[in-house]
Amino acid sequence: ELVPNDADCLVEAADSLRALGRAREAVPLYQQALQSNPAHAEAQNNLGNAFLQLGQLADAAACYQLALRLRPAEVSILCNLGHVLRELGQRREAVPLYSQALKLDPRRYDVHWNLGSVLFELRRFREAVACFTRAIELKPDYAPAHLSMGLAMRQQRRPAEAEACCQAA
Repeated sequence: ELVPNDADCLVEAADSLRALGRAREAVPLYQQALQSNPAHAEAQNNLGNAFLQLGQLADAAACYQLALRLRPAEVSILCNLGHVLRELGQRREAVPLYSQALKLDPRRYDVHWNLGSVLFELRRFREAVACFTRAIELKPDYAPAHLSMGLAMRQQRRPAEAEACCQAA
């Protein structure tokens, strides 16, 4: 039995539902948690995750923006908002979010790769290569970074290096 005003319990129950692929059922629990505690950043972020699972990208972005106002130095929220903005085609807006996440936690190979991927899509290949290189330095067996590096090298007309990157993957 859930206590209607216990935001943490509601978030935990909603998280369990979402983990089971039942995001639609999780949404009202997150919303109830936020009615009980509007400053619950985790509930706001995870509501965004539920909306993302449901394909409701604009709703997810709105949740992540609210969560970021509550916790501006939270790497996972910065990355979640960066991801959904990228999916919405707002790549330029995603760049500073990933950059801020890396200032807070520079050892996140996945964030280096995500930033590099956005820069690649913006045709900023030299910067993308730097991000992919750092991701590989941090996690040498991270195949997506090797493949992305190969694609960026190809765009820079460096076929031999592109082939080597793809083989490393």
